[in-house]
Formats: sequence, C-alpha cells, structure tokens
Amino acid sequence: MARTMDSAKRILNGVWGEVWIDGEKIAECTACQAKVSKDKATINLCGQFMSDTKALSGKGTGSLTLYKVDSGFLQRQRNL
Repeated sequence: MARTMDSAKRILNGVWGEVWIDGEKIAECTACQAKVSKDKATINLCGQFMSDTKALSGKGTGSLTLYKVDSGFLQRQRNL
C-alpha cells in the first residue's frame, strides 16, 4: 500500500549520507536523488459529475554520487 506524504516531518534532508548493504557500510555519499513518476488516465464514473484519475504505471529513477568506496565494495562487485 502506498504511503502519502502526510507531514513535513517525513521529508529527508541532511548534509551527509552513508550507503549500507546487508548491514555493512559500503561508502559515503555526497549527493543522492530519487524521482518517481506515474502515468495516470482520466476515468469517468457513472453517476458522478466529476471525473477521477487512476494510476496505470510508475517509473523510478535516481542517482547516487559516492565520496569514498572501500575495497570491500569493489570485491563485492567482482563477485556479482
């Protein structure tokens, strides 16, 4: 079930970040961005004056800029 942004307290912000995989710290990040977009269609419902919208699909994109990568992370990439 999707959560809505009901309060400004739920917005994340800060000046530093860390990347953790399976409980292990991998790297420090300097920039992080995530975007979610959804395709909507207009739906006309019987018995209602107003039209409504329905989400049909979604797409997520993002970027992550790492400051420091330790040798353990490079070892993991080789094993994948």
